[in-house]
Amino acid sequence: MNHRALAAATLVLSGCASQQPASEPGMAPAAAPAQTTTAPTTSEYARKQGYRVVERDGETYYCYEELRLGSRVAQRTICLTEAELEAVRQGSKENLERIQRNPVRIQGG
Repeated sequence: MNHRALAAATLVLSGCASQQPASEPGMAPAAAPAQTTTAPTTSEYARKQGYRVVERDGETYYCYEELRLGSRVAQRTICLTEAELEAVRQGSKENLERIQRNPVRIQGG
């Protein structure tokens, strides 16, 4: 029986030791450290997604290779302006948020 009492006391004391101390009356609680998350620039985003940055006639394009349908060898190069890439990025973000809000439920059958 003494072992049970000792184990219970140990649990209670370890639980109290792991809790943060209560703030004194009149004191504001300590603020959590601010997390600064900045959205990556279009060029950072493009590089992470595998786009190549190409300069043509003083304008920046973001290009990637796409396999032609029905071929394992033939490719075509797709190049987007910064505005077009930003529209793709925004559309992807909106689609992800929509799916997270309203997940599709597949019923087995």
